[in-house]
Amino acid sequence: MQVCLFDNKIKQIINSVLNRLSLNKRVDVPKFFNRVTTLLQAKDAQWKSMKTVGALRSKKTLPVPVNHDSLYKEAVMMMQNIKRKPRCFNTLKAPKSL
Repeated sequence: MQVCLFDNKIKQIINSVLNRLSLNKRVDVPKFFNRVTTLLQAKDAQWKSMKTVGALRSKKTLPVPVNHDSLYKEAVMMMQNIKRKPRCFNTLKAPKSL
C-alpha cells in the first residue's frame, strides 16, 4: 500500500513539473503587418498606397503569365484534341413513401 502511494506521489510531482515546463515556454511571434506611418504626415500631403501587380502590369503593358499546369482540364484537352465520351448518370428515383 505504501509503495503505491509513493509511486502516485512521484507521478504527481513529475506531471506538475512537466506542466510548468510546458507552460513557461517563450514563443517568438512573427510580424505580419506594416505600420501605417502616413497618418502622421501633414494634412496637405497626399497619401499614396502601393500599386497592385495588375496596375504595374497594365502600366508596363506586360501580359499576364499563364501556368499551363493550372489551366482547366477541358481547355488543355481541347488544345491537345483529346475527346472523352459524355458521362451518363442513372435517373434519380425517389421512393413512393416520400
